[in-house]
Amino acid sequence: MASMDLSDYINALNMTDPLKIIERYCRNKDNGLMKDVNKLYEEYVHVETGIINTLLLFILKLKDGYLPHYNYLSDSLMKWLNHIETTEQAVHLALRKKASPNVYRKPKHVQVKEPDWMDEYMEDLKKMEG
Repeated sequence: MASMDLSDYINALNMTDPLKIIERYCRNKDNGLMKDVNKLYEEYVHVETGIINTLLLFILKLKDGYLPHYNYLSDSLMKWLNHIETTEQAVHLALRKKASPNVYRKPKHVQVKEPDWMDEYMEDLKKMEG
C-alpha cells in the first residue's frame, strides 16, 4: 500500500473517534481510562479531534502502548495548545519529537524524515474508516 500524504493523515485523524484509537492501540485500556479520554474530549470540545488523536497516538508511541490517566493527558494537551492550533501543526509537532524524551541532544540541521510509526498508525486508521 502506498504511503499516505499529509492531507490523508489529517483527514484520518479528524474523522476517527479517540476511543477507537484507545481500543486499537492501548495496552492498558479499562473503563476508567476510557472515561478519562471521553472527559478529555468533552472538556476540550473546542479543540480539533485530530489534535487530540495525534496527542493520543504520540503518547501511546512514547509510552510503548500504555496511556496515562486524565491529569497527564490534560496537562500534555494544554502544553501542546500553547504551540499549535490545527491538526496539521500537531502532526508536525509529533513527527519532530523524539521517542525518548529523557535524552537531550543538540539539534542538527538535517532534513526531517517522517517516522515510520506514523505511517503505520495512519494506514491502520484509514483501514478502520474504510
